[in-house]
Amino acid sequence: RSIPNINSLRERLNQHGKAEILHLEDQDLALQIAAFSEANVVVAQHGAALTNVIWMRPGSLVVEIIPPDKVPATQRHEYFSLLAEMMNVRHQYIFQDHDHAELTQAQMQQIESILILENV
Repeated sequence: RSIPNINSLRERLNQHGKAEILHLEDQDLALQIAAFSEANVVVAQHGAALTNVIWMRPGSLVVEIIPPDKVPATQRHEYFSLLAEMMNVRHQYIFQDHDHAELTQAQMQQIESILILENV
């Protein structure tokens, strides 16, 4: 999975606070725990790294970027949204065209809108 224009998203999110890009596959567990436990908001692509939601503080927010075909008809039973619910972490979806699609300006605006609406 990838977001070819991830730096554009980071630049936009930096207008709302500090935004960092982390490649968790290169990081040890201690760094992953620290990053997720300190974050108020995590914007991430659908994938195993989102199991780190278990380290997030209650009331924090995760925005999951995901192709629509990966979301079951009953979103409540999708594992990361369910995991977030169990951890009292707010969860929102942003739909990416496919696993390696750039985010459109509209999708980036949608992420910004979520941050504003969620007061983060």
